[in-house]
Amino acid sequence: MAVVLLTTVLGVIALVQMSRIHGNAEEIATNLLPSVEKTGDLRVLYNRMRRSEAGMVTSRSLIEVKAFSEQAGLRAKDIAQLETTYEPLIISTEEQEIYKNYKLRKAEYAELQAKLVEIANGVDFTTAETLELTGDALVMVYAGESETAFVAVTETLAQMQKLNADNALKATEEAA
Repeated sequence: MAVVLLTTVLGVIALVQMSRIHGNAEEIATNLLPSVEKTGDLRVLYNRMRRSEAGMVTSRSLIEVKAFSEQAGLRAKDIAQLETTYEPLIISTEEQEIYKNYKLRKAEYAELQAKLVEIANGVDFTTAETLELTGDALVMVYAGESETAFVAVTETLAQMQKLNADNALKATEEAA
């Protein structure tokens, strides 16, 4: 009788532990790792957008400026679409706060990007002298305010990515 009771208790303990392991594995698979992946994808899109901005700065004609400007606009649409798939994965208060900060930094960056595009469209490509004068204003915004805003956005994305990676690691350790 004692053996049956001991076996039953051990079975119940095993089921509870297996349930906990399953819950942690499910959280890792359905939330934490997809969150890490999506924040990484966002960072890639922002880097592509930044390369398009660099293209505007180094352009030698308005046609090139417009082409790079269009590329940046397409990346903005891609980012917005990806954000809609990421937002449902935000479950913790800490992640919600970081995401809120990300959205603020993104808005600041978008304003500076609009300013950059406006300046790029106003660059005078008619002579080397006018190109140098008008192009300097573009470089100053790109390398100054815009760079600072870009770094702030990507650092916030890195915070979200680290939070989810750390939580996945923690869940993995708890499951063991």
